[in-house]
Amino acid sequence: MKRKIRNGISIFIILISLFAAIPSGVLAEDISTEDENVLLETNTATQAETEIQQSDVNQITDSEADQADQVNTSGVSIEVTLSETGSLKSDVSKKMISMGISKYEQITSLKINAGPGVKVTTGFIHDTLVNLRKIDLSNVTETSVTSFQRCENLEEVIFQDGAILSEEMFENCTSLKSIDLSNVNPNLGKGLFYNCSSLEEVTLPYGATLSYDAFGNCTSLKSIDLTNVNPLIRSRAFENCTNLEKVVLPQNTVLTGDTFNNCVKLDDLNFEAIASFDHWDTIVRNCAFDFTQGYPVSTWTDALVIQTNFGQIPKVYFSLEKNTYQINVGDSFTLPKPIFKTKSGTNYSDLEKYKNLYDSWLDQDTSYLNKMTYKTTIKHEGQAVNSIDTSIPGNYEITYNLLSTTNADCHTLTCNVTVIPGYSISKFTADKPSGQVTNSAINLTAAATAGEAPYQYKFYYRLNNSTVVLKDFSSVNTATFKPTTAGTYSLFVDAKDNSGKTCTKNISDYVIKNDVPENISCSYRTHVQNVGWQDWKTDGTMSGTSAQGLRLEGIEIKLDNQGNDLGVEYSTHIQNIGWQDFKSNGTMSGTSGQGLRLEAIKINLTGNDADKFDIYYRVHAQNVGWLDWASNGAESGTAGLGYRLEGIEIKVTPKGDPAPGATANPFIKSKLLMIQDELEGTWISEASYVKYVLIENHYTEYIDNRTPRSGSYSLIEKPDGKIVIDFDCYSAPIYSDITDAESLSDGVITIANFKFYRSK
Repeated sequence: MKRKIRNGISIFIILISLFAAIPSGVLAEDISTEDENVLLETNTATQAETEIQQSDVNQITDSEADQADQVNTSGVSIEVTLSETGSLKSDVSKKMISMGISKYEQITSLKINAGPGVKVTTGFIHDTLVNLRKIDLSNVTETSVTSFQRCENLEEVIFQDGAILSEEMFENCTSLKSIDLSNVNPNLGKGLFYNCSSLEEVTLPYGATLSYDAFGNCTSLKSIDLTNVNPLIRSRAFENCTNLEKVVLPQNTVLTGDTFNNCVKLDDLNFEAIASFDHWDTIVRNCAFDFTQGYPVSTWTDALVIQTNFGQIPKVYFSLEKNTYQINVGDSFTLPKPIFKTKSGTNYSDLEKYKNLYDSWLDQDTSYLNKMTYKTTIKHEGQAVNSIDTSIPGNYEITYNLLSTTNADCHTLTCNVTVIPGYSISKFTADKPSGQVTNSAINLTAAATAGEAPYQYKFYYRLNNSTVVLKDFSSVNTATFKPTTAGTYSLFVDAKDNSGKTCTKNISDYVIKNDVPENISCSYRTHVQNVGWQDWKTDGTMSGTSAQGLRLEGIEIKLDNQGNDLGVEYSTHIQNIGWQDFKSNGTMSGTSGQGLRLEAIKINLTGNDADKFDIYYRVHAQNVGWLDWASNGAESGTAGLGYRLEGIEIKVTPKGDPAPGATANPFIKSKLLMIQDELEGTWISEASYVKYVLIENHYTEYIDNRTPRSGSYSLIEKPDGKIVIDFDCYSAPIYSDITDAESLSDGVITIANFKFYRSK
């Protein structure tokens, strides 16, 4: 009887525990009726668990309890795999139950896996997963994403290559700051980022189409490079981007109405890339352009500007024939007067003849000549003065402020006048910087000016209160300084003109050091896989391992500079990262705790004495062995092969001494990179070109018979080892197999019906 009671109590406890494991929020509120089958399966499983013995209950581990605590906190990441018959909401709900998550609001990161034939629709995301910050679609084979509209907390989206994006996909995603679309389908829908008020950076796919309202109201966007997008840019693409300052357009751009309307800070646009446009008055309405020196489009005229009301574009500007003057002390000088013109080149004095044309922006009852006035201010070495006194040398700055009651901007001109003092030495230089060693030959050069020619020069130096003449007065304006004693020198030159006037100039604190030692000691140590940091090695001793297959993961290098101005910097090429920034003087280059191999290294000497030494280094690479010695910043190791570095040797030698060994092959590249090097440069074709561009609802034909036309290329390595060149010429890519780099050396590639030549 007691056993039956104990068993009954055990079953009751188990049922209570299992029922408690089902989140109340899910049962009561968050999981919709479409998930009733999920709950039914859970209840069935609960009934089956009644057979579990009390001993099984005692086997619940601490780690399982910890996991339950973890999933009930905010900020949960989940991953679901969709089937052809399932739905995203149902699968998310099942995952929530299995993880003990009670509310959709807890989910901040979602990864979706979906194989061929399974399409993902995201309608319930923006309505239900209101706190979602990240979504990963990299394992979705057929992406048919409807929208992330109104996902106000969304910060990161990862797409599978070739993903197709829908119209208005990111509309009102107000937390989205950056996104990489470089590998998605280039046919982007309209309103893609409309009202993404935090968007600062976006990477677009090659050939991307910018449709209507693409970046409308993206008020945090400051600049964007559209060099590689489709040249047809639809209406309102950047309307109301109120912080946009710079846009780089693709060549042969076609713009339509309101493209940059109300981009109030936009003042940097490559107008020369524009092939066609309509409604200029709306395209650049309320922008910050200041075309004070002429219109950027040759077809613009004063009449057109006035007719279409360009807003901030001034109708009259003024300029100076020269902005800088240089005169000698005592010369006469008259302040230059500004020249007034209109945009089309009409002279200031002719404005009265064009009264009908300019009535719209000048007061009709006032003489135009009286409208163009200015105020002049003068400063001498930064201090305000009333006029230029040519008896006082120095720099004078003249400022002209346009005073106008027209709707033209008020412009400012500046003119600099330099009054050169009397006879002086304008130049005294040494051909080597301070810090040379004893017995170095240092050439001194001087030049006098504003005196009575011919001139004579005397060179001398001072050290420890002693004066030594290098060369007495002569017509030769050079001398050689070859010090034998270390110390801090002052170098002098006296110049005497034909009338006997003499002036002096000097170079102070010129340091001479003792001869450099024959050898500089270099110490280095490496971080090795499964070993950690090894002991320091010096002067050509190997650091790393041999025949153990262990990768180098980090390196530190330092010098005993023995009193020289000498340091060392080094950069490593790291698996999955590439070249790191240069580190120096014992700082680690590489990674720690990430299991990433070093693949190549560059080492340089730094400091004023770097030109007196060479630094040599060689590496032991996987599947290759010891490579030849590299030196002074050259690459050592491999590229594009995925080989690890296993060992390294480093030595510093006096400049010009023989290398420690062979230097022919310190670096090995993959075949793909070798061909890339052969292709380096610009390629052009001799073909004519006909292109049709759809504008609004009609076709416009562009025929370009210029020779040549340019194209761009990329390389693809096939599984069989062949290299394919994808040459993107005009409107469609063309392909060709390349078997080796040598076949490209003549600078001619024939692909399809085009023959491409390397541009000189």
